[in-house]
Amino acid sequence: PSGHFYIHFDTTGNDAPDRLDIDENGIPDYVDKVRIYADSAYFMLVDSMGYNVEPADNDGIYDIYIKYFAPGKYGFNWSEGFGVSYLEIASNYEGYDSFATPEQLMQITLSHEYFHAIQRGYKPSYSSEDAYFLEMSSMWFEDIIVPNGNDYLGENWTDAVLDNPTVTFDDTGPGYELALFGHYLSSFIDITGSNNGMHSHLIRNIWEDYKSTSTYPRAFTSIKNILNGVNYPSFIETWIDFISRNLYNGIYENMD
Repeated sequence: PSGHFYIHFDTTGNDAPDRLDIDENGIPDYVDKVRIYADSAYFMLVDSMGYNVEPADNDGIYDIYIKYFAPGKYGFNWSEGFGVSYLEIASNYEGYDSFATPEQLMQITLSHEYFHAIQRGYKPSYSSEDAYFLEMSSMWFEDIIVPNGNDYLGENWTDAVLDNPTVTFDDTGPGYELALFGHYLSSFIDITGSNNGMHSHLIRNIWEDYKSTSTYPRAFTSIKNILNGVNYPSFIETWIDFISRNLYNGIYENMD
């Protein structure tokens, strides 16, 4: 409805979403939901949380493609160069192993991949060693925009860090498992997000530092630049505290 997104979908064939059109507006209800949730992601990230809008392509409208994916594949964000991208999401999310409903999974995936579009504007050419930070951020945002979805807790995403408390921070896995650390930072370390993580500026501050840093490893450098013991505790203090709270969770009445 905002005109910011252009949604591409087939009306027949394997890639076509369900044709159900209860409101009879000529657009499948699934596509109607995609356009509403796309605007919601834009409103939350750009208007509410203050992230930069994603780099525009030639027509200035961000492209979303709906296509068939087998259960277990959620969606993708594809680079077109110079920070410009487009995204693909599934034509339905039935049969996925998740705490979230199929509709929540669609919104979660759309929001996750759109955040990647915004991230490409901050660092169009990021190194593969920083990919974990991109995924940590997008997985964290999933639960900001769909707080009762909790998909980031399913699919064994968190096992890589919870089962390995001595693992190196920037080598825990693909980064999905670090969503919990994102929530710890935005809702516990940054007290402005204690009631709602969207009010926290901590993750955005890391992205703003990451945009300009050239010191390798760049994402880890930016995390330590923000968690520097001045405005927030140091990185090592937060990481040890986070791991300790997970390791001893439920053992003590007071986790402090």
